[in-house]
Formats: sequence, structure tokens, C-alpha cells
Amino acid sequence: VVDKPTRPTSSDISYPSYVEFGTLEKNASNSDRTKTFTITNRSKYEMNFSYSNPSGYSVSGVPSSLSAGSSATVTVQLSSTSTGTYNRSLEIKVSFKDGQGSSTMSIDLYAEVVEKGYSITLDPTSKDLGKLKEGDVLIIKSIDRLGRNYQEILEQWRKIVKEIKANINEN
Repeated sequence: VVDKPTRPTSSDISYPSYVEFGTLEKNASNSDRTKTFTITNRSKYEMNFSYSNPSGYSVSGVPSSLSAGSSATVTVQLSSTSTGTYNRSLEIKVSFKDGQGSSTMSIDLYAEVVEKGYSITLDPTSKDLGKLKEGDVLIIKSIDRLGRNYQEILEQWRKIVKEIKANINEN
């Protein structure tokens, strides 16, 4: 008598726990909006898969079945072009072909879509904020870029937030 497999466990299949898109401009190219990952069946049984697209994303390449020891490349594309945060989960139901249950693989998807931006370099000696205007978000990689000392940093910060009315975020 051959035992039928039960539902798949984490040792039977490999997949990423998350896919990070980062911050994308509203008009980002399709290649910037697309990520791939691999699902591998590490068991000795054929597996069946089903899923639905998470809101704001399209998914392709998830096989309906995957033989023992095989892999498949899955493509996830951020399909939304509206600004906002797109933190979703791709839920993939997986079962053994003749198994007695199923498991759900959960892959977190992270993306943020922002209006088209631009990059400026701040030179503490010039205090030139260039194209920075009201409503812009200045992403600061290092606080010391705002000034040579504490007083200059505070002065630039005040100018950006109070006078220009831009926002500041850290990278």
C-alpha cells in the first residue's frame, strides 16, 4: 500500500517570502514594473497550483501543475499607474496531485507609485535648492548634506518645510 501524500509543507516547495518593487514613478517603464521569481517543487510528487491576481498587479507563469523536482519562473507586474502604496499578498494555493489537502503560499508584494520626480544634489556651501517646489518630496540620503553644522542643517530644514512647503523623507 502506497501512502498518498497529504498537503505540501514549506520543505516541499521553495519560493520567495516577498517581492520588492521599491518606489516607482507614475510613468515607469514596464521593465521597471516587472519582477520575476522561481517556484521549485522539492518533493517527489506532482503539485497543482491556483491563484488570483492581487489588486494592482498582474501575475503570469504560475503553472497549473509542476512535476517533482521541477521549477517555474513567475512574472509579477505592477499594473496600476495610480499613485499610492501597493502592499499586497499573492496567495497561491498548492496541493499534491493525488493529495488530501492544500496549503497556501503567501508572497508579499511591495510597491509605491509616485508622481514623476527629479533628483537634485544639495551642496551645503551654496544652499541652492534648485527646482524644489511646494508639494515636492525631498528624499535625504544623509542629513549632513543639508549643512556643515547643526545650525545650517536646521536652517535648510526650516527653509524646505516652512518657506518652500516641501516634504522631507529619509532614504
